[in-house]
Amino acid sequence: MAPSLENAVINHSNADSEITSDDMIKVTRHFHPSVWKGYDFNLASTDFIDEERRQELKKEVKSMLSLVANDSFEELDLIDKIQRLGVAYHFEDEIEDILQRTYNEDYCQFFDQNGLNNENSDLCYVSLRFRLLRQAGFYVSPVVFKKFKVEKKSEFHANLVSDVQGMLSLYEASYLGFHGEDIMDDAMAFTNKHLKSMLTSLSTSLRLQVQHSLTMPPQRSVERIIARNYISVYQQDMSRNKVLLEFAKLDYNAVQLLHRKEISEVQSWWERMNVRSKLQYDVRDRVVEAYAITNNIYFEPQFSQGRIHLGKLWSILTVLDDSYDVYGNLEELGPLCDAFQR
Repeated sequence: MAPSLENAVINHSNADSEITSDDMIKVTRHFHPSVWKGYDFNLASTDFIDEERRQELKKEVKSMLSLVANDSFEELDLIDKIQRLGVAYHFEDEIEDILQRTYNEDYCQFFDQNGLNNENSDLCYVSLRFRLLRQAGFYVSPVVFKKFKVEKKSEFHANLVSDVQGMLSLYEASYLGFHGEDIMDDAMAFTNKHLKSMLTSLSTSLRLQVQHSLTMPPQRSVERIIARNYISVYQQDMSRNKVLLEFAKLDYNAVQLLHRKEISEVQSWWERMNVRSKLQYDVRDRVVEAYAITNNIYFEPQFSQGRIHLGKLWSILTVLDDSYDVYGNLEELGPLCDAFQR
Protein backbone atom coordinates (compact mmCIF):
# COMPACT_ATOMS: atom_id res chain seq x y z
CA MET A 1 0.00 0.00 0.00
CA ALA A 2 1.29 3.46 -0.89
CA PRO A 3 2.33 5.60 2.07
CA SER A 4 -0.06 8.29 3.21
CA LEU A 5 0.67 11.87 2.24
CA GLU A 6 1.68 12.64 5.81
CA ASN A 7 4.21 9.80 5.99
CA ALA A 8 5.52 10.47 2.52
CA VAL A 9 6.27 14.10 3.35
CA ILE A 10 7.69 13.40 6.81
CA ASN A 11 9.96 10.64 5.52
CA HIS A 12 11.25 12.98 2.82
CA SER A 13 11.84 15.70 5.40
CA ASN A 14 13.67 13.34 7.74
CA ALA A 15 16.02 12.40 4.96
CA ASP A 16 17.26 15.99 4.82
CA SER A 17 16.82 17.30 8.34
CA GLU A 18 14.75 16.82 11.43
CA ILE A 19 11.76 19.17 11.00
CA THR A 20 8.99 19.02 13.55
CA SER A 21 5.52 20.48 13.42
CA ASP A 22 6.68 23.17 15.86
CA ASP A 23 9.07 24.43 13.19
CA MET A 24 6.27 24.87 10.66
CA ILE A 25 5.25 28.46 9.98
CA LYS A 26 1.56 28.87 9.28
CA VAL A 27 0.78 31.23 6.45
CA THR A 28 -1.68 34.01 7.09
CA ARG A 29 -3.84 34.99 4.15
CA HIS A 30 -6.83 37.26 3.77
CA PHE A 31 -9.31 36.77 0.94
CA HIS A 32 -11.36 39.60 -0.48
CA PRO A 33 -15.00 39.48 0.64
CA SER A 34 -17.74 38.15 -1.57
CA VAL A 35 -18.78 40.60 -4.28
CA TRP A 36 -22.35 39.40 -3.71
CA LYS A 37 -22.48 40.45 -0.06
CA GLY A 38 -25.73 42.31 0.60
CA TYR A 39 -27.23 41.33 -2.74
CA ASP A 40 -30.75 39.94 -2.44
CA PHE A 41 -31.42 37.39 -5.17
CA ASN A 42 -35.08 37.28 -4.14
CA LEU A 43 -35.68 40.81 -5.40
CA ALA A 44 -36.58 39.51 -8.87
CA SER A 45 -40.24 40.01 -9.69
CA THR A 46 -42.51 37.23 -10.88
CA ASP A 47 -44.81 39.69 -12.66
CA PHE A 48 -43.13 39.16 -16.03
CA ILE A 49 -43.61 35.37 -15.92
CA ASP A 50 -46.88 34.49 -17.65
CA GLU A 51 -46.94 30.77 -16.94
CA GLU A 52 -50.19 30.18 -18.80
CA ARG A 53 -48.82 31.84 -21.93
CA ARG A 54 -45.59 29.90 -21.53
CA GLN A 55 -47.45 26.58 -21.56
CA GLU A 56 -49.48 27.62 -24.61
CA LEU A 57 -46.32 28.48 -26.52
CA LYS A 58 -44.73 25.22 -25.47
CA LYS A 59 -47.59 23.31 -27.13
CA GLU A 60 -47.21 25.38 -30.30
CA VAL A 61 -43.48 24.68 -30.51
CA LYS A 62 -44.14 20.99 -29.96
CA SER A 63 -46.58 21.07 -32.88
CA MET A 64 -43.92 22.70 -35.06
CA LEU A 65 -41.71 19.66 -34.65
CA SER A 66 -44.46 17.55 -36.20
CA LEU A 67 -45.27 20.01 -38.99
CA VAL A 68 -41.71 20.02 -40.39
CA ALA A 69 -41.38 16.23 -40.35
CA ASN A 70 -41.41 16.02 -44.17
CA ASP A 71 -38.49 18.41 -44.62
CA SER A 72 -35.18 17.06 -43.29
CA PHE A 73 -33.39 20.40 -43.25
CA GLU A 74 -36.28 22.34 -41.68
CA GLU A 75 -36.59 19.63 -39.05
CA LEU A 76 -32.93 19.73 -38.07
CA ASP A 77 -32.78 23.51 -38.31
CA LEU A 78 -35.69 23.78 -35.87
CA ILE A 79 -33.98 21.39 -33.45
CA ASP A 80 -30.82 23.47 -33.69
CA LYS A 81 -32.68 26.68 -32.86
CA ILE A 82 -34.56 25.00 -30.00
CA GLN A 83 -31.26 23.81 -28.53
CA ARG A 84 -29.51 27.16 -28.93
CA LEU A 85 -32.42 28.99 -27.30
CA GLY A 86 -32.13 26.75 -24.24
CA VAL A 87 -35.58 25.14 -24.42
CA ALA A 88 -34.62 21.68 -25.71
CA TYR A 89 -35.22 20.13 -22.28
CA HIS A 90 -38.96 20.52 -22.91
CA PHE A 91 -38.78 18.33 -26.00
CA GLU A 92 -36.15 15.71 -25.20
CA ASP A 93 -38.26 12.73 -26.31
CA GLU A 94 -39.34 14.39 -29.56
CA ILE A 95 -35.80 15.44 -30.44
CA GLU A 96 -34.39 12.02 -29.59
CA ASP A 97 -36.98 10.32 -31.83
CA ILE A 98 -36.26 12.68 -34.73
CA LEU A 99 -32.50 12.22 -34.53
CA GLN A 100 -32.84 8.45 -34.19
CA ARG A 101 -35.12 8.35 -37.23
CA THR A 102 -32.79 10.63 -39.17
CA TYR A 103 -29.88 8.35 -38.41
CA ASN A 104 -31.74 5.10 -39.11
CA GLU A 105 -33.66 6.07 -42.24
CA ASP A 106 -31.26 8.36 -44.00
CA TYR A 107 -27.84 6.97 -43.15
CA CYS A 108 -27.56 4.45 -45.97
CA GLN A 109 -28.96 6.87 -48.54
CA PHE A 110 -26.71 9.68 -47.39
CA PHE A 111 -23.50 8.02 -48.54
CA ASP A 112 -22.06 6.32 -51.53
CA GLN A 113 -18.65 4.69 -51.73
CA ASN A 114 -17.05 7.95 -52.90
CA GLY A 115 -18.43 10.15 -50.15
CA LEU A 116 -21.81 11.77 -50.64
CA ASN A 117 -24.69 11.29 -52.98
CA ASN A 118 -25.68 14.37 -54.96
CA GLU A 119 -28.89 14.48 -52.96
CA ASN A 120 -28.76 16.39 -49.68
CA SER A 121 -25.27 17.70 -50.45
CA ASP A 122 -25.83 21.27 -49.26
CA LEU A 123 -22.93 22.29 -46.99
CA CYS A 124 -25.15 23.80 -44.30
CA TYR A 125 -27.39 20.73 -44.15
CA VAL A 126 -24.54 18.23 -44.18
CA SER A 127 -22.67 20.10 -41.43
CA LEU A 128 -25.77 20.61 -39.29
CA ARG A 129 -26.75 16.97 -39.61
CA PHE A 130 -23.24 15.82 -38.73
CA ARG A 131 -23.07 18.05 -35.64
CA LEU A 132 -26.51 17.27 -34.25
CA LEU A 133 -26.05 13.53 -34.65
CA ARG A 134 -22.58 13.48 -33.11
CA GLN A 135 -23.75 15.67 -30.22
CA ALA A 136 -26.48 13.11 -29.59
CA GLY A 137 -23.97 10.25 -29.52
CA PHE A 138 -24.44 8.87 -33.04
CA TYR A 139 -21.34 8.10 -35.06
CA VAL A 140 -21.27 9.84 -38.42
CA SER A 141 -18.19 9.42 -40.59
CA PRO A 142 -16.36 12.63 -41.57
CA VAL A 143 -16.35 11.26 -45.12
CA VAL A 144 -19.56 13.28 -45.54
CA PHE A 145 -17.34 16.34 -46.07
CA LYS A 146 -15.20 14.71 -48.73
CA LYS A 147 -17.41 16.11 -51.49
CA PHE A 148 -16.52 19.66 -50.49
CA LYS A 149 -12.76 19.23 -50.82
CA VAL A 150 -10.55 19.59 -53.87
CA GLU A 151 -9.79 16.08 -55.09
CA LYS A 152 -6.51 14.66 -53.76
CA LYS A 153 -5.82 17.86 -51.80
CA SER A 154 -6.40 19.05 -48.25
CA GLU A 155 -8.11 22.21 -49.45
CA PHE A 156 -11.83 22.90 -49.47
CA HIS A 157 -13.44 24.34 -52.59
CA ALA A 158 -13.01 28.11 -52.71
CA ASN A 159 -16.61 28.69 -53.81
CA LEU A 160 -17.83 27.51 -50.38
CA VAL A 161 -16.80 30.88 -48.94
CA SER A 162 -19.87 32.53 -50.46
CA ASP A 163 -22.15 30.32 -48.33
CA VAL A 164 -21.80 32.04 -44.95
CA GLN A 165 -24.37 29.89 -43.14
CA GLY A 166 -22.74 26.78 -44.55
CA MET A 167 -19.29 27.98 -43.45
CA LEU A 168 -20.55 28.73 -39.95
CA SER A 169 -22.26 25.35 -39.75
CA LEU A 170 -19.08 23.59 -40.91
CA TYR A 171 -17.00 25.55 -38.39
CA GLU A 172 -19.23 24.48 -35.50
CA ALA A 173 -19.28 20.89 -36.78
CA SER A 174 -15.48 20.81 -36.85
CA TYR A 175 -15.41 20.89 -33.04
CA LEU A 176 -17.07 17.48 -33.03
CA GLY A 177 -14.11 15.90 -34.81
CA PHE A 178 -12.22 13.03 -33.21
CA HIS A 179 -8.47 12.73 -32.84
CA GLY A 180 -6.93 11.72 -36.15
CA GLU A 181 -9.78 13.02 -38.33
CA ASP A 182 -7.64 15.32 -40.45
CA ILE A 183 -10.55 16.47 -42.57
CA MET A 184 -12.15 18.03 -39.48
CA ASP A 185 -8.91 19.84 -38.61
CA ASP A 186 -8.78 21.15 -42.17
CA ALA A 187 -12.41 22.27 -41.90
CA MET A 188 -11.72 24.21 -38.71
CA ALA A 189 -8.71 26.01 -40.15
CA PHE A 190 -10.50 26.80 -43.43
CA THR A 191 -13.70 28.15 -41.87
CA ASN A 192 -11.98 30.03 -39.04
CA LYS A 193 -9.82 31.93 -41.49
CA HIS A 194 -12.61 32.94 -43.87
CA LEU A 195 -15.28 33.68 -41.26
CA LYS A 196 -12.97 36.18 -39.57
CA SER A 197 -12.26 37.91 -42.86
CA MET A 198 -15.95 38.39 -43.76
CA LEU A 199 -17.25 39.70 -40.41
CA THR A 200 -17.56 43.35 -41.46
CA SER A 201 -19.70 42.50 -44.49
CA LEU A 202 -22.35 40.44 -42.68
CA SER A 203 -25.81 41.45 -41.50
CA THR A 204 -26.14 42.37 -37.83
CA SER A 205 -27.71 39.12 -36.63
CA LEU A 206 -25.39 36.90 -38.66
CA ARG A 207 -22.33 38.90 -37.62
CA LEU A 208 -23.24 38.52 -33.95
CA GLN A 209 -23.74 34.78 -34.36
CA VAL A 210 -20.41 34.37 -36.15
CA GLN A 211 -18.62 36.50 -33.54
CA HIS A 212 -20.04 34.45 -30.68
CA SER A 213 -19.05 31.18 -32.35
CA LEU A 214 -15.53 32.36 -33.11
CA THR A 215 -15.03 33.74 -29.60
CA MET A 216 -16.60 30.83 -27.75
CA PRO A 217 -17.75 27.85 -29.87
CA PRO A 218 -20.99 26.28 -28.56
CA GLN A 219 -19.18 23.06 -27.68
CA ARG A 220 -16.92 25.00 -25.31
CA SER A 221 -19.46 27.32 -23.77
CA VAL A 222 -22.13 27.14 -21.08
CA GLU A 223 -25.70 26.38 -22.13
CA ARG A 224 -27.29 29.34 -20.36
CA ILE A 225 -24.79 31.75 -21.85
CA ILE A 226 -25.42 30.27 -25.30
CA ALA A 227 -29.16 30.72 -24.80
CA ARG A 228 -28.86 34.31 -23.58
CA ASN A 229 -26.60 35.28 -26.48
CA TYR A 230 -28.67 33.50 -29.09
CA ILE A 231 -31.92 35.12 -27.91
CA SER A 232 -30.30 38.50 -28.62
CA VAL A 233 -29.08 37.31 -32.01
CA TYR A 234 -32.28 35.55 -33.02
CA GLN A 235 -34.57 38.49 -32.28
CA GLN A 236 -32.64 40.49 -34.91
CA ASP A 237 -33.07 37.76 -37.51
CA MET A 238 -35.65 38.87 -40.09
CA SER A 239 -36.73 35.25 -40.60
CA ARG A 240 -37.17 34.56 -36.88
CA ASN A 241 -40.02 32.40 -35.63
CA LYS A 242 -41.93 34.74 -33.32
CA VAL A 243 -43.62 31.95 -31.39
CA LEU A 244 -40.33 30.19 -30.70
CA LEU A 245 -38.62 33.45 -29.72
CA GLU A 246 -41.39 34.46 -27.31
CA PHE A 247 -41.36 31.02 -25.72
CA ALA A 248 -37.58 31.13 -25.33
CA LYS A 249 -37.72 34.52 -23.59
CA LEU A 250 -40.48 33.49 -21.19
CA ASP A 251 -38.77 30.22 -20.42
CA TYR A 252 -35.39 31.86 -19.89
CA ASN A 253 -36.90 34.29 -17.38
CA ALA A 254 -38.77 31.52 -15.58
CA VAL A 255 -35.67 29.34 -15.26
CA GLN A 256 -33.56 32.32 -14.22
CA LEU A 257 -36.06 33.12 -11.47
CA LEU A 258 -35.80 29.54 -10.20
CA HIS A 259 -32.01 29.78 -10.19
CA ARG A 260 -32.15 33.01 -8.17
CA LYS A 261 -34.35 31.33 -5.57
CA GLU A 262 -31.89 28.44 -5.37
CA ILE A 263 -28.95 30.79 -4.87
CA SER A 264 -30.87 32.58 -2.13
CA GLU A 265 -31.55 29.28 -0.38
CA VAL A 266 -27.88 28.28 -0.49
CA GLN A 267 -26.86 31.74 0.73
CA SER A 268 -29.28 31.57 3.66
CA TRP A 269 -27.94 28.15 4.62
CA TRP A 270 -24.37 29.47 4.50
CA GLU A 271 -25.23 32.43 6.71
CA ARG A 272 -26.91 30.14 9.24
CA MET A 273 -23.85 27.89 9.30
CA ASN A 274 -21.66 30.94 9.98
CA VAL A 275 -18.57 28.89 9.20
CA ARG A 276 -16.09 31.72 8.79
CA SER A 277 -16.71 33.16 12.27
CA LYS A 278 -15.97 29.76 13.82
CA LEU A 279 -12.49 29.55 12.28
CA GLN A 280 -9.31 31.19 13.52
CA TYR A 281 -8.21 31.95 9.97
CA ASP A 282 -9.78 33.39 6.85
CA VAL A 283 -11.34 31.31 4.06
CA ARG A 284 -13.06 32.24 0.84
CA ASP A 285 -16.72 33.23 0.89
CA ARG A 286 -17.71 31.96 -2.55
CA VAL A 287 -21.21 30.55 -2.14
CA VAL A 288 -22.61 32.08 -5.33
CA GLU A 289 -19.63 30.88 -7.34
CA ALA A 290 -20.00 27.39 -5.83
CA TYR A 291 -23.63 27.31 -6.90
CA ALA A 292 -22.68 28.55 -10.39
CA ILE A 293 -20.45 25.50 -10.86
CA THR A 294 -23.40 23.18 -10.33
CA ASN A 295 -25.66 25.35 -12.48
CA ASN A 296 -23.23 24.98 -15.36
CA ILE A 297 -23.50 21.20 -15.13
CA TYR A 298 -27.31 20.93 -15.16
CA PHE A 299 -29.48 24.04 -15.46
CA GLU A 300 -32.84 22.34 -16.05
CA PRO A 301 -35.62 22.88 -13.46
CA GLN A 302 -35.95 19.17 -12.65
CA PHE A 303 -32.44 19.19 -11.15
CA SER A 304 -33.21 21.97 -8.67
CA GLN A 305 -32.56 19.97 -5.49
CA GLY A 306 -29.36 18.54 -6.93
CA ARG A 307 -28.03 22.03 -7.64
CA ILE A 308 -28.87 23.20 -4.12
CA HIS A 309 -27.14 20.25 -2.45
CA LEU A 310 -24.10 20.43 -4.72
CA GLY A 311 -23.86 24.18 -4.14
CA LYS A 312 -23.66 23.53 -0.41
CA LEU A 313 -21.10 20.78 -0.93
CA TRP A 314 -18.86 22.99 -3.08
CA SER A 315 -19.03 25.72 -0.44
CA ILE A 316 -17.78 23.28 2.21
CA LEU A 317 -15.10 21.95 -0.13
CA THR A 318 -13.86 25.52 -0.66
CA VAL A 319 -13.30 25.84 3.09
CA LEU A 320 -11.48 22.49 3.17
CA ASP A 321 -9.37 23.49 0.18
CA ASP A 322 -8.26 26.75 1.79
CA SER A 323 -7.59 25.03 5.10
CA TYR A 324 -5.49 22.38 3.41
CA ASP A 325 -3.54 24.56 0.98
CA VAL A 326 -2.84 27.59 3.17
CA TYR A 327 -3.18 26.90 6.87
CA GLY A 328 -2.65 23.24 7.66
CA ASN A 329 0.67 21.81 8.87
CA LEU A 330 1.86 18.22 8.47
CA GLU A 331 0.61 17.14 11.86
CA GLU A 332 -2.89 18.42 11.10
CA LEU A 333 -3.13 17.43 7.45
CA GLY A 334 -2.09 13.82 7.93
CA PRO A 335 -5.30 12.76 9.71
CA LEU A 336 -7.32 14.81 7.21
CA CYS A 337 -5.73 12.92 4.30
CA ASP A 338 -6.40 9.62 6.05
CA ALA A 339 -10.03 10.59 6.57
CA PHE A 340 -10.46 11.35 2.87
CA GLN A 341 -8.79 8.08 1.88
CA ARG A 342 -11.17 6.13 4.09
